[in-house]
Amino acid sequence: MSGSRIRPLSWFARNRNSKDEKKEGEPKSVDLVSGFFFNINFIVGTGFLSVPYAFYRAGTMAATFTLLALSVISWNTANWIVESMARSQAIVNWRKRNQSGDSDDSESEIDAKVDARHPDFTLQLTRKFEASEMCAIFFGSYMKYFYLIIYTVYMSFANWASASVAGSAWATNLPLNFGSLSQCGDQAFHGNLAPADKGCLSAYRFCIMLFGLIVIPLSLIELTEQKLFQVLLGLMRFFTFGCLIIYSVANLVSNPGYNPYNTTSTFNSSFHEYGHQILKFDFKGWLVAVSIIVYAQILHSGIPAMTQPIKAKRWLGVFFGAVFASTTILYLSLGVTLSLWFKESIEETGTLNFVELAHHSSSTALRVMSYYIVLFPSLDVCSAYPLGVFALSNNLFILFTGLDTTEMHKQKHGRLILMVLRFGTAAVPIIAALFIANLVYIVDYAGLLGLFVCYFFPILLQLRSQYVCHKTFGYTSLPSKDISAADDEVPLLDGKHVVTSGFEWKARTYYTPYSNVFSYPIIVMVFGAVTVVICGFIIAGIAM
Repeated sequence: MSGSRIRPLSWFARNRNSKDEKKEGEPKSVDLVSGFFFNINFIVGTGFLSVPYAFYRAGTMAATFTLLALSVISWNTANWIVESMARSQAIVNWRKRNQSGDSDDSESEIDAKVDARHPDFTLQLTRKFEASEMCAIFFGSYMKYFYLIIYTVYMSFANWASASVAGSAWATNLPLNFGSLSQCGDQAFHGNLAPADKGCLSAYRFCIMLFGLIVIPLSLIELTEQKLFQVLLGLMRFFTFGCLIIYSVANLVSNPGYNPYNTTSTFNSSFHEYGHQILKFDFKGWLVAVSIIVYAQILHSGIPAMTQPIKAKRWLGVFFGAVFASTTILYLSLGVTLSLWFKESIEETGTLNFVELAHHSSSTALRVMSYYIVLFPSLDVCSAYPLGVFALSNNLFILFTGLDTTEMHKQKHGRLILMVLRFGTAAVPIIAALFIANLVYIVDYAGLLGLFVCYFFPILLQLRSQYVCHKTFGYTSLPSKDISAADDEVPLLDGKHVVTSGFEWKARTYYTPYSNVFSYPIIVMVFGAVTVVICGFIIAGIAM
């Protein structure tokens, strides 16, 4: 553990040191800054749009504590995915060592035994472990298939929803009035599987096809090749957050107690009204908020694909702390400011509160800003959609070939198989979105599958991978460098220290460079119990 204690404030400053010269035969990599934007783009997606609504429904203080608690859970489950990846690497290395060892060679036997006592938990740039492969390593094939079924359904519906978001936003806000196309009205998609007006439906389908022409080619380009695009869209996300927050804060300061949708009345005491919103607690509204916040912090299924190109993997433990700290601060600022300003007028999709401003504001700058805010979700999914395709196609590649994409050179036509899978996983949700545009109810239930993918599976993998490493590397390493000392086996004393010949070391051989105080099995089990309760709350929220 001592070797894993990295000072949190130094990882970003030293980022440039990780950009060493590319070695011959080494795959392309990205630095931590680019990796940061990859993960931010994957996690933010469209989930942030409903955060202000969640804050208003639950109450500001209740939503704040809920966001902080769920963010801690999300951060830890993300870190447990990384730990499980490191343990997978150690188990695979150990199995290869045993398979290649010659039982007649005494030196090979000693090397294998020493290797078992010194597990290598170093993540490699040339190898990654998707969740489906880790399920196979630590549980068996049955768990791999179970995970793939749940994940395929979840990610397909998530991409389907993303396509419909882009199509409906463009059809509603772009002046598509030519041929058989006509611009859709604000209510065209409410309560309908598809727009009833034929001209609007044609405009919507035109926008879906346009969206496909953008995201399908992006889904076929390697992650390292679209670094500039992902960074640019990530910066646009931060700019959008800034516009939303600054606009709301400026109005809260200059027009205290003012209702932007009811100009005939102001509150007698703005502080009293704000205090009521901050301190109130609505249980039904809180159940809705739990579901929204969980969805807004989902990253875990994309961690293997998003972290594989990052060269400085030793910083991943701190790296994900920075990612979730950033999203938590952004969500908190957005939720508090917009919910306090728009109050009961807040829309479920927060950017829709700016539609009226975009059409009727007397200020040109405000109209331009509002149009940008309204259209941003559709631009946002252009960067998030390919990332979801990468994550799903990587897992399907393992299903069809039994190999990870970093090992595709071992599979005949491996590159072609991966491209076909990417094209299919990118195209199918877009084809489905041509016919069904409203996925509100389906996505509610698909979100439950996301809870399994991003909370339950990381917890199960963390516990099972610790147990497997405990059984596999069940003897501590001796301080002596003498090979003959390898015969003096010292049993593992879980949670304690072993002292031999004046030397002391920790005996938990399932600890990785990414482990922390939350890695203890008993703490993981507590998180598991909390997750079961959260799942119950989400089901109750959907039922109500």
